Amino acid sequence: MPSSDPLERVVLAVATFRAVDSVVALLEPLAELPFGQIVVVDSLADGRLEDLIRRRGWRVRYENASTNLGSAGNLARRLQTAASTSCQFAFAINHDGTVGPETIRSLVRVADQVPRPLGAIYPLRRYVHRGGSLRSASQGGAFHRSGAQPRTKFTRTAWSSSNGALYALAPVRKAVLPEARLWMGWEDLGYGAALESGGYAQYVANQVVMDDPYEYVLKRIGPWQRYITQKPTWYQYYSVRNLILLAQNEPRLRKVAFQKIAVELGMVALLRDQKLERLGLAARGLLDGALQRSGKWVKP
Repeated sequence: MPSSDPLERVVLAVATFRAVDSVVALLEPLAELPFGQIVVVDSLADGRLEDLIRRRGWRVRYENASTNLGSAGNLARRLQTAASTSCQFAFAINHDGTVGPETIRSLVRVADQVPRPLGAIYPLRRYVHRGGSLRSASQGGAFHRSGAQPRTKFTRTAWSSSNGALYALAPVRKAVLPEARLWMGWEDLGYGAALESGGYAQYVANQVVMDDPYEYVLKRIGPWQRYITQKPTWYQYYSVRNLILLAQNEPRLRKVAFQKIAVELGMVALLRDQKLERLGLAARGLLDGALQRSGKWVKP
């Protein structure tokens, strides 16, 4: 029988990298709630966060990797750690995420209603730096809703961001995991494909809205304007390389991967700054992806 509080079935799984203050701010309103477990996974930390958690008496399992896990390795490790508990779900959140407990409870309630076997439940996202538009990934791309939410309670989807995702832990316990070798970029796309290949369904909970602080800036060319992601130049390498790696190993991702590469190169040419550096990094990413090179490169 389900517990009286849905949080008891959830591991709150927090990712961080040298962001002590952000993690403390995230945990302060959540640490005393009845989660089945709270897990924080860090890399190459100086001990300050671990000390703060201990001194505050929070019931938090803190792990500090001796190498830089990147976002992909961090997600894989968080899910593996969560799967070592008796909980049913892991709610993945980044250190700069914003979430309330009722959002997580609502995702669990939707998870109890969708067809099985279940891979993940995602909230509908309100991107605060994208004009407040509502968005979530779907089959073949993304749907955007600038006003009304969908009337249906949930919608089948192929993937969405891991930041704010409620992942079922049953697939993890059967070794269906994100690809840590990607290091950073598109690990959530790859994990969505892995869940689908394993027969695990994913859904967007259309009535559960999460504010997402993902970095966007508005760019204009004459009368035309577009929100684009605000990423450092070195990210260009991983973005392209990882799409090539995923396309090579997952046939269902080949079309969408090459579409995304084409769109990204077009945005570099038209909208992004430091164009020559970015194009050079993208070219290196294409080469290393074709050669199946993975993990952390020399940059950053």
